[in-house]
Amino acid sequence: MVIRQGLPGFLSPRPWVRLFLFVGLVALELALLSIRFDAADLTAGYLPRLVNQWGAVSLRFGIAAAALILLLGRSALETALSSQRRFPPISIPLVSGHALLLLLSWFLALRVFGHAMAASRADWLAGAWILTGVLAMVCAGLAFLPAGVWVRLFSACRDVLVFAVAAALVGTWVGGFARNLWRPLSNLTFSVVSSLLKPWIPGLLIDPSHLTLAARGFDIEIADECSGLEGIGLVLAFSSAWLWFARRDYRFPRALLLLPVGVVVIWAMNAARIAALFALGYAGAPGIALGGFHSQAGWISFILIATACVAGSSRVAWLRREKPRQEVSLDGAAPGNAAGARNFTAVYLVPFLAILAAAVVSKAASAKFEWFYPLRPLAALVAFACYREQYRQMNWRVSWAGAVAGVAVFALWIGLEPAGAHATAPFHVPAAWIAARVFAAVITVPIAEELAFRGFLLRRLAKEAFETVEPRSAGLLAVVLSSLVFGLFHGDRWLAGSLAGLVYAGVYCRRGSIGDAALAHGLTNALLAVYVLSTGNWQLW
Repeated sequence: MVIRQGLPGFLSPRPWVRLFLFVGLVALELALLSIRFDAADLTAGYLPRLVNQWGAVSLRFGIAAAALILLLGRSALETALSSQRRFPPISIPLVSGHALLLLLSWFLALRVFGHAMAASRADWLAGAWILTGVLAMVCAGLAFLPAGVWVRLFSACRDVLVFAVAAALVGTWVGGFARNLWRPLSNLTFSVVSSLLKPWIPGLLIDPSHLTLAARGFDIEIADECSGLEGIGLVLAFSSAWLWFARRDYRFPRALLLLPVGVVVIWAMNAARIAALFALGYAGAPGIALGGFHSQAGWISFILIATACVAGSSRVAWLRREKPRQEVSLDGAAPGNAAGARNFTAVYLVPFLAILAAAVVSKAASAKFEWFYPLRPLAALVAFACYREQYRQMNWRVSWAGAVAGVAVFALWIGLEPAGAHATAPFHVPAAWIAARVFAAVITVPIAEELAFRGFLLRRLAKEAFETVEPRSAGLLAVVLSSLVFGLFHGDRWLAGSLAGLVYAGVYCRRGSIGDAALAHGLTNALLAVYVLSTGNWQLW
């Protein structure tokens, strides 16, 4: 009886959890398929060649469309899912059918890919493979959500669905078309960079056929990747996402002018970046020019434009709509105690963004070692000072749970470190640099990241007016997604970062105290600092 009563609870998760379980399952299976099989092996038969030509493009289109639907249609999806109060348990027969069809599809894929066969046989096998894959996906979808719910979901999101499909089609087409623009744009960038440098660099050797510039033993080539097209894509993606995210705050179609302006500015800054890079190398600093400056100057340009898009456009009355003031607590409590905190988002994000900006600048001014690391904690302290009145109103109480969580995450972090990973300091590091690094790790970084990922992102995923959300009511989905984003910011250690984010989020939601989360985070980093300095495992820093 205990097992029988426990099964329905386990098999009857919330509607949003069901939807994300289905999306995650399909994404995992497609990832495994793309890793194991290469569409280039499909050469025999009409249908296999069609998959060869359009398979990757179709996959990118599907991923883009699904992501847009989930992001932009969240409110409509929530309404449709909440319209049905009771859901049947996840269907074990349909899950079993999905597994069997998936095995059959995998078996057929093994026969289709990389085997020489007659065209008619290849077409028949490829058709059977595609059909079983589609049926497997249908079985999985019906196992998690009834057919009637799927109908309501598509009906509720039809406007978003049309937009998502159109945007995914345009994005997929632009991605393929953009390759044809690399060479012409590289030639134009080369011409502009040459014009900028010619008056200032005596004896500048210009080779338009190879797009190279040389002077005094230093030379660069403006490859296709230096054309500025990637920066244009980043700015268009960011600006479009921001305009959609803050669409209620802007006047349309006026606000759409931000898109072409951003494209022109990022391309001009890319040309200026390449000219400055050559000037640095010519002046006798090739290590910095080809090291930190080359890798970070582009990000500096993007950050400046993104900041201008978000902060600058908000001060242009011609673009913005007037919004009524609303007084609420910074911690989602009763209104009336947040005077002077009209821009809640800035209060939570500016310290983290200041650290990112300082990191980009310090890396750009470095060759092999980031000597200007102290700029990071300094930038954070300036940001904290700007919003000190708002921070005084937050809940900074700490408890034993924060300390226990910090120690637990430290043990988890060390336990997940790959065996044999070890990197020592490349040379003697000054004590002042180490002190700044420890101070940042223990004080400024934990506070800034907890404000950004727990105080803002976790609650923003729960509700658009995040400042009104009580942390304890944010919900499991917001906790998981914010933790995953936090993990992705830790690069190769994304798994450890995601698990750490879950622990910090749990501490934060337990009492609604940002201080508890910051304590846990800071204690973890303090123990890591002691571990690094005592064992020499510099790869952890």
